[in-house]
Amino acid sequence: MRVTVGSTAENCEAWLIELEVPEKTTVASLKKILRKPPHCLEVSASTKVLFRNNGVLTTLFDKELVHSHVTLLNVRDDKVFTFPENFLWGAATAAYQIEGAAAKEGRSPSIWDAFCAVPGKIQNGDSGATACEHYYRYSDDVQLMKDLGLRAYRFSISWSRLLPQGRGRLNPRAFDFYSSLLSELCTSGITPIVTLYHWDLPQCLEEEYGGWLSAKIIPDFEAFASTCFQCFGTFVKHWITLNEPWCCCALGYGSGEHAPGKSSNAGQEPYLAAHHMLLAHGRAVKCYRDQYQAEQGGLIGLTLNMDWKEPMSASEADRQAQARALDWQLGWFADPVYKGDYPEAMRARCRDRLPSFSKEEQALLLGSSDFFGLNHYSTDFVSGEEKGSETTENYFADQGVKNTSDPRWLRTDMGWDVVPWGFERLLNWIQKVYSPKGGILVTENGCAVRETTEQDAINDSFRIEYLQGYLSQMHKAMANGVDVKGYLVWSFMDNFEWAFGYAKRFGIVRVDFESQQRTVKDSGRLFRTLCKENKLKVPSRVLASAEFVPFNGRVEETTPSGSRAGYAGRPQMPQLSKDDAQRMLEDFCNKYENEKFQNQMVHVYQQFMIHNDEMRLLKERRRLCFPIQMEILPKYGFEPTSRGVSQVQAALTAPRLTEDPRIEQLNHYVVYLTGEMPREKAAEGATV
Repeated sequence: MRVTVGSTAENCEAWLIELEVPEKTTVASLKKILRKPPHCLEVSASTKVLFRNNGVLTTLFDKELVHSHVTLLNVRDDKVFTFPENFLWGAATAAYQIEGAAAKEGRSPSIWDAFCAVPGKIQNGDSGATACEHYYRYSDDVQLMKDLGLRAYRFSISWSRLLPQGRGRLNPRAFDFYSSLLSELCTSGITPIVTLYHWDLPQCLEEEYGGWLSAKIIPDFEAFASTCFQCFGTFVKHWITLNEPWCCCALGYGSGEHAPGKSSNAGQEPYLAAHHMLLAHGRAVKCYRDQYQAEQGGLIGLTLNMDWKEPMSASEADRQAQARALDWQLGWFADPVYKGDYPEAMRARCRDRLPSFSKEEQALLLGSSDFFGLNHYSTDFVSGEEKGSETTENYFADQGVKNTSDPRWLRTDMGWDVVPWGFERLLNWIQKVYSPKGGILVTENGCAVRETTEQDAINDSFRIEYLQGYLSQMHKAMANGVDVKGYLVWSFMDNFEWAFGYAKRFGIVRVDFESQQRTVKDSGRLFRTLCKENKLKVPSRVLASAEFVPFNGRVEETTPSGSRAGYAGRPQMPQLSKDDAQRMLEDFCNKYENEKFQNQMVHVYQQFMIHNDEMRLLKERRRLCFPIQMEILPKYGFEPTSRGVSQVQAALTAPRLTEDPRIEQLNHYVVYLTGEMPREKAAEGATV
């Protein structure tokens, strides 16, 4: 049975859903269907469902059978996404970014303390010496997490706090701190997710043998990991060995932007450091599995960061560039863990600069993660880039990829592009390529927003709509079969943002770094609702903005001052290229040629021949065409609304496009399919 659903809500006059339901479906059953994907409407048991009886809207009761045309009372076209009951919602931080007490309580310096002391390396000369004073304020912070309803909290253990000499003697004050933190988390019903290494290598090991550039670090990391398992394993059921090793290697040993700030041998040292990090990860996992996992019952894995890479075009060169970009960032670390060795493309291009694994080391790494930890923030369009004539080898040049940002994308305060559809594509790709045992745990996602005043911070609408866009795309991936187990927002609170010091704010909780006062932002309240209800409500315009648009396919709207209006502003009319216009028209033709659509349109014209009601004809034609238009418009940057339909009609009849014979021909065919063709068939049926 075909049912058409409309709404009485303001500005939803043109909004219609068509769906097939079993014969004798009740109104109560229809409500359940509309709550579930793909509709995801905010429909409850008390929502009124109406039908038109002699021109008057009348309520249908839950036990009554649904009619072919019904109307929902005051239900908007916003979507409500429901997540699995046991979904792990939480927030993330890192030791050096929040703890403070850097030179106190027995802690020795880390490589980030040393890096911060180098003039010009950190914005405003900041350091993590004080940070958020979480070391002293952890009890209040855990209470705040509890008030927000967080189900999980990811934090890291400072290696140089727990083992000040890098190995050997345990710092009892560090043991007491982390034990107390973990105890309060567990007592509060918050699942701790503990990262062993979040970039803060003890400086003494850097000075002793060069840190990650030496194989000597492998047994030292294993010993540190074993100490953590032994001390805290009764509390911790989720361990992460390494956080974003790509950043450590590419930025710490390639560009020099991060500690230890090396860049003089960018053609070899990033690969060598990565090799040792992977082997250290493998040894730590083996240690946990052999000695602790059976008794403690936890999981262990690692967290990798990846921006999605979308080919600029369908050309083979751009597709190969995409493959290399994915290999050089994600595959570099994921392939050894999930496939047993580095990507072939890396081996072919780097040759002996890329270290090799022995058979024993390959066996150590293969399968060494109980889940896929993923940090994701942004997306690039990529294309092939010819290697220059320079002879100096460099990690960044090795991949031969040009990354391009669409100038019409919004950007966070970090300058990172806001591209929610890239998140969905990345999740699908990981599921397809790696099929990770234990699923995917999103261990970081979020955005920095410029917040000059406390009120700016509290009313962080940009962050809310960023999260709504990315989470809706994550839900879309999950609906398509991607096994996502949880999502941890970065970050729980504003903190020391590495080379940017305290200038960038990622938190869902604001921190006044002078008074150390914490204030929950609106995004924190969004998370409170997520944790409590497992539901996310997303405005239709945010959903439309989250969908894929080809490069340069949308024109942003600007405020009178010339700044970006953000999600709150409506996009101006996109500029269609001739190729996009032709593809769009072909999409419409394929849909309008569908036999079911044509049969329905013929029926509309048959009714017109009986009643001769021109307004009814126009309304019924729109009712049939609108769902198809809503499916196609976002692909080309148009909003899925009546306004978007009007914009498309104006764009497709512009002289610069209609001068193209193929576009003109397709335009006429669309008109024929939605008008003359069904009219003729209706007339033929009437004369038989």
